[in-house]
Amino acid sequence: MNKIIMLIGVPASGKSTAAEKLAAEHNAAVISTDRIRAALYGKESIQGVWTEIEAILYKDIKNAISNKKNIILDSTNYKKEYRAKIIKNFSKYSEFSAYYFNYPFNIVYDRNKNRPRRVPFEVLAAMYKELRTAPPLLSEGFKSIKKMYVNF
Repeated sequence: MNKIIMLIGVPASGKSTAAEKLAAEHNAAVISTDRIRAALYGKESIQGVWTEIEAILYKDIKNAISNKKNIILDSTNYKKEYRAKIIKNFSKYSEFSAYYFNYPFNIVYDRNKNRPRRVPFEVLAAMYKELRTAPPLLSEGFKSIKKMYVNF
């Protein structure tokens, strides 16, 4: 059974930086919704149509599973229902674990201000609040959850 490591955190929390390191450690393919957006729309910052993005995301996950590859799922995964849908669809083929990028808001806000692709304050704050309201739990189907508090 392959592993899917779901990265969970708001924008600017270090997920994509960690994804490459984790991919090397776990001999895993990185599947990134930002990369899917860039391929579909020319830029990661274009949010696009979620159903189009999700279709490619699921196709990429299925391909990695059929090729017996571990997966690093690089996306915010900040909503419990997003996580639940992925776990429901792939848990019979894969073992899920999570890396939860659990930084104080002031840190991600400062990081966001210093990156080329900034998320508007209101959007970042709403995502942060949503994730704090429904953080990842083992009961969602994760074998383990590693909380990330410092730079990866």
